[in-house]
Amino acid sequence: MDQNIKNDLDSIMNPITIETPMPFICVYNISDLHADPESNKRWVVNNCKPISVDNTFNILIVPGDVASNIDRIRAVFNALVVQYDLVMFIPGNHEAWCSPTSSKDYDSLHKLGEVLDCAEECGVEIRPVKVISTHPAAGENIVIIPLYSWYHSGFDSEPLLTVPVDLRRPAAEEHSGYSMAENWSDFAFCRWPRELVSHEIVADITLNDETLAQYFAQFNAGFIAQYAKSWSELGRPPAVRSSVSPATVQLLPTNILEQRLLSDATIHPLTSKSTHTTAPPPSPAPCEPADFTIDRTSDFVITFSHFVPRQELTPEKRFLLEADLTKVIGSNVLEAQIRALAPRVHLFGHTHIPLDLELGGIRYVQWPLGYHREHTQQCREVFTAGPLLVHSSPPAGPYGAPVELATNMELCRLSKWSQYYKTEARDPSNMELAIWVRARLLALRESYERMKNF
Repeated sequence: MDQNIKNDLDSIMNPITIETPMPFICVYNISDLHADPESNKRWVVNNCKPISVDNTFNILIVPGDVASNIDRIRAVFNALVVQYDLVMFIPGNHEAWCSPTSSKDYDSLHKLGEVLDCAEECGVEIRPVKVISTHPAAGENIVIIPLYSWYHSGFDSEPLLTVPVDLRRPAAEEHSGYSMAENWSDFAFCRWPRELVSHEIVADITLNDETLAQYFAQFNAGFIAQYAKSWSELGRPPAVRSSVSPATVQLLPTNILEQRLLSDATIHPLTSKSTHTTAPPPSPAPCEPADFTIDRTSDFVITFSHFVPRQELTPEKRFLLEADLTKVIGSNVLEAQIRALAPRVHLFGHTHIPLDLELGGIRYVQWPLGYHREHTQQCREVFTAGPLLVHSSPPAGPYGAPVELATNMELCRLSKWSQYYKTEARDPSNMELAIWVRARLLALRESYERMKNF
């Protein structure tokens, strides 16, 4: 591979170190802001604020799906950087959506480049960051690592769910009751260059094509090769879920990289331009990448992605309103890369299901705002409380931590599905549909019949 191309791949994950004199470091998380509608944008402006600002360096992690419109994304970023000392972000699938009116030559890689440019212009960090408190009463350092990813249908390894005939629309898949190809918006709004992968392949969930999953995993590969630690080194049990390992990430043909990642190593691999017209707001001076280290004895490591790394982090199909959702949510190679980095916490989004579970020695957390209709449903805790405090360093100190911090920190652990899986074993072989799933499929069937007879 051309060395310039490799440099482009690595540059997106060049880490920085930030020092703060504040004794406390608080890390908040919220995903899936979906701020294209004005109501969600207003909610972000009014509610995305840290609990405490006294003696505290506040960090907000946003694991994707801020919006699809670039102006909305910019407005959200500008609102967040005013409230937090550090905002970190990674794109989701909605950031890859292209407008139907855009040029035929404009694809999702161009769009993602614009989004990452926008983040940099607004002062939002898209690289790994280590935050160190220089205060005498400081606790652990915080290391936060974004992981780029995309889903593939083979991530779903659990049995298909057979939907009763009386709940199925004609011509719909027998295991879902509806057509995924007709309903999944990514298949309509994401455009990938044909030399990378064809639309027909991407939109066919029966193929388990891993091109996009492997493509985005490449951006993490150089960082992981340098900083990954073996589980034996850490004295922790392996969290093996599948046979996939970080080494299975296959680099795409050089000609694709030359066309889509640019051969000029001075330009960001997913960046649409090499210079910015708007300077980012002032921020603490970063150290050079050479000064970046990860010490598992003194650093608290957090990774985050938009997509789901383990199927156990989504309820079984019989609970899902869209059974085929499991085909378009996660990545096995992402899970392997997380294992290689061995974080204490991994944050994710995408499925709009608040969840806080520990699996294989890693705490996994999703805290999504979701769509307007979900604010009174599964995302109501997020809508009511705002961003979730996932870690505070130190947990208490000479200044005393506000009671609100401890209360907020427990919210996701108390969410419906977090509590359910603390007492109930996962059973993907159970095919009995949840009441709400039966009701929705029946409504879809009846709606279809009414339209047919109209």
